[in-house]
Formats: sequence, C-alpha cells, structure tokens
Amino acid sequence: MKVLTIENQQLTDKYLKLQNDLNVVSNSLKENQETFNARIEAKFSELDKAIKENNESKRKSEEALISNSSENKKEKAEDLILESMRSYADLGVDMDHWDNCDKEYTDRYRKGKVLLDQIYSLNKKYKISDQYSLFVDKQYGMMVPINRVCKS
Repeated sequence: MKVLTIENQQLTDKYLKLQNDLNVVSNSLKENQETFNARIEAKFSELDKAIKENNESKRKSEEALISNSSENKKEKAEDLILESMRSYADLGVDMDHWDNCDKEYTDRYRKGKVLLDQIYSLNKKYKISDQYSLFVDKQYGMMVPINRVCKS
C-alpha cells in the first residue's frame, strides 16, 4: 500500500506540475494574444490615419485642379478677348456706321459685330474686367445701321 501511496503521490505531483505548466502556458498565450491584439489595433489605427490623410490630400488636389481649371479657363478667355480686340481694331470698322453698299466693308462690319459679341460674352461669363464691357459699349455706341439704296 505504501508503494501505491507513493505512486499516487507521484502522479498527483506530476498532475499538479502539468496543471501548473498548463496555467503558465495559458497565461503566456493570453499575454501574447493581448499584445498581438494591441499591435493589430495600433496597425489599424495607423491605416485609418493614412487613409484619412490620403483622402484629405486627394480632396485638396481635386480642389486645386478645379481652381486651376477655372483660373486657366479665365486666363484663356482673357487671351481670347485681347486677341478679338486686336482683330476688331484691324478690321477698321465703325459700328455707328454701316455702309450696306460696300460689300467688303459690310463683311468687315459683320465680323466686327461677331468679335464684339464674343468679347462681351466671354467677359460676362468669366467676369474678367469692366474695361472690356466698356470697350464693347463704346464700340457699339448707338449702332444705327443706315440702309441706303445702292447704285448699281
């Protein structure tokens, strides 16, 4: 019986040691799991932050593109207005006087009217400068075409 008690005690000791080892491993796994979860959470936070920064950067880029596009269109419109003003001046027409008997002058007159309308429209659309509106107003003046009977 003494042998049995000793064997029983040895088995109990082994069981307790194994139970203790199991508790140590279990605790170690819990600590590792908590550390792992904390690291994963930190990585997700970093990822969320990077996504937010990327979205903000993208939004700012899109705003800059839109702004640059608007400014670019306005600059191109002003360039076109200035070119139209030069072309109008080169035509040498007076919008207060339309000589329907002179076909060449009538063509230049009509081209001048188209150019003035273009200047007016671009300036109005892009709100560039009151000077261009004044230029158009001054050129149109009274704009009273005189339809004379032409001699053949």
